[in-house]
Amino acid sequence: MSYLSEEKFFFVGVAGAGMSAIAQFLSFSGKQVLGSDRLFVQEPQHPVISQLKKAGIGLFPQGQAQVPDDALVVVSTAIEETVPEYAQAREKGLTIIHRTDLLRDITEHYKTIAVAGTAGKSTTTAMIFHILQEAGLEPSLITGAPLLSLQSRGIVGNAWHGKGEWLIIEADESDGTLVKYKPQIGLILNIDIDHKELDELMDIFSTFASNSRVVVVNKSNELAASLSRGGVYDFCYEADCSFGVKDVEMSWVGVEFTLRGQRVNIAQLGKHNAMNAAAAIAAAAAAGVDLDQAVRYIASFKGIARRMQVIYRGINFSIIDDYAHNPSKVVAAIETAQQLAGQVIAWFQPHGFSPLKLWGDELVGAVAALLRDEDIFVMSPVYYAGGTAPRDVCARDYIDKLRASGKNAYFLQYRKSLPDLIREKAKPHTVVLLMGARDPLLDYFANYVSNQVIYFDDQV
Repeated sequence: MSYLSEEKFFFVGVAGAGMSAIAQFLSFSGKQVLGSDRLFVQEPQHPVISQLKKAGIGLFPQGQAQVPDDALVVVSTAIEETVPEYAQAREKGLTIIHRTDLLRDITEHYKTIAVAGTAGKSTTTAMIFHILQEAGLEPSLITGAPLLSLQSRGIVGNAWHGKGEWLIIEADESDGTLVKYKPQIGLILNIDIDHKELDELMDIFSTFASNSRVVVVNKSNELAASLSRGGVYDFCYEADCSFGVKDVEMSWVGVEFTLRGQRVNIAQLGKHNAMNAAAAIAAAAAAGVDLDQAVRYIASFKGIARRMQVIYRGINFSIIDDYAHNPSKVVAAIETAQQLAGQVIAWFQPHGFSPLKLWGDELVGAVAALLRDEDIFVMSPVYYAGGTAPRDVCARDYIDKLRASGKNAYFLQYRKSLPDLIREKAKPHTVVLLMGARDPLLDYFANYVSNQVIYFDDQV
């Protein structure tokens, strides 16, 4: 029996990135969708509330909902059984499913492009959707980060229900559920340490590759390249392969590079986004989109929220907000900022205790090797989203290790004091780089920092 035969769904934790996307997709397709979330208690004015309501979803503060007796209840790995609506559903004997089982069911009704990897998934997923949409294929979308083009419609922007046969999804490896999908096209961007050890990640990605009818891989990433089938859609950086990225040039306008003899222009920052664009064009080619068309369409891609998003660009400093949350992503974000300014003040909030414990020392080594004399690296306490994860690591310890290596590093117990540090340390032509994930208030924080320091711009 298909879960899509159900008419009513209740999402416990509906505001989460992965949950909200599936909830909106179902609502757009004509299903009745309800949901609760603790965010509605903590931040009753958060924009996601009006955005989800505009998508037709009925919302309740966590602990204040009556779960309908005829609803299929959807949860994620982040939802504990003690959450009131979860407990209520169990007491009623309702069917409770994990969001990835529902997503798997959805993918089986479409020709699916599943985008996987430990970095770049959201951007690449959005790029593929944009190309296919511009090509007139009317695709559907389920992803983690809001597309600015969809967000302008007043919705969250991370989901769409199209009339065509293609569905593009962001396929997450963090909880091991990547193995559930059997896509028409499986895209592997990279495999680096993140939420799990590399051996475990390789097992997960190997299964995903085996489950994919066509596999598109990054041949510049050693582990991803090992899963290549020698396909005509593989991509790489500064090397010879089917979709090789060469001659990259970057400015505040975006990135320009050569791909299969054509110059490609995108409005996003960073050479890592050149690779994301190459991956998107390769996947679009596998779906039947002509190369000339894909190159033309991707130039109009507006980007997604909190991925090297320029919040403010002023006379003496600029502010960039990014979702970077593991060593490879932090390095890519800092490297990009360094190409734009003589000084980078990089602030980072770790998104979980277990991930920080897994790769904290790797982060210290990577950042220490990357920072220039004028650059500054700042960390605040680990974001705690609740749950039972052991809180046995502290961000301050890693800052101490960076300072011991001679780097300009600071620990801020209260992130609201970051503007004070910026005013004290900023030099002319500085990029302030804000990095972190999971915390739903990070976009608020970026605007707070911007508002606090804009008036200071002409005084640097």
